[in-house]
Amino acid sequence: MDAFVVRQIGILENEVGRLRRELQTHRHHRDPQWDEWTRDYDRAGRAVYTDHFRSGTIPTGFSWISDGDFNGAPAALDYDWKDTYLVATSNDTPHFLADAITVYSGQNFYARIRTGATTEFGVRLDDGSDDNYAEIILDPDGLGGYNVDFRYRAGGGAVTDVTGPYYAATEFCIARLAYSAQSATVSGSTLSEDGMSVNITGAGTGVIAWTPARVGLKVQVNGGNYAACDWFYNTFT
Repeated sequence: MDAFVVRQIGILENEVGRLRRELQTHRHHRDPQWDEWTRDYDRAGRAVYTDHFRSGTIPTGFSWISDGDFNGAPAALDYDWKDTYLVATSNDTPHFLADAITVYSGQNFYARIRTGATTEFGVRLDDGSDDNYAEIILDPDGLGGYNVDFRYRAGGGAVTDVTGPYYAATEFCIARLAYSAQSATVSGSTLSEDGMSVNITGAGTGVIAWTPARVGLKVQVNGGNYAACDWFYNTFT
């Protein structure tokens, strides 16, 4: 067998090995009605998601906040729509599915989400009030897409809104809020499906004087539209 054939066999064997590893570290299922791929594991083969919304219930520790700022659970809600998604529709009031937390350095909250034509949806970190918070919000433009905005507020003052990347309405976005106790800052970014971070220019609070107390999913459905979450991953405790 000549050297060329040996090299070609080696290349083919390497490719077969790579494909086998891909199959071992990925498991996908397809939602034919949404024509979306959703991933159960990351590229390292780790089952990282806190909840993939297949249990039909609220994730452990989370509840819909009902206070002066949030209006409890949305009017229409499904935790396992098409066996995969949390889907919410409601009136024009905001809703917050949150977990009480303590903080230490290096914590993150991720969610794979998409939104309808008139619905704001995203991830939120706050101090238990509407005076101090940071959010990554999918902000629809009514034209078939949405911007990923980073918003924050301190001391009940004006809301700072930083516009991020644009997505088509049919696309999911992985939104991420990161808190550092060491620097007392919150930053926002999006992630691609393979976990690569896409920073949003200016998406940071600077040093904050408040302590995060809640984290979760925020939704404000306008005009009878909807919002959907495939999974979230929470490292806050």
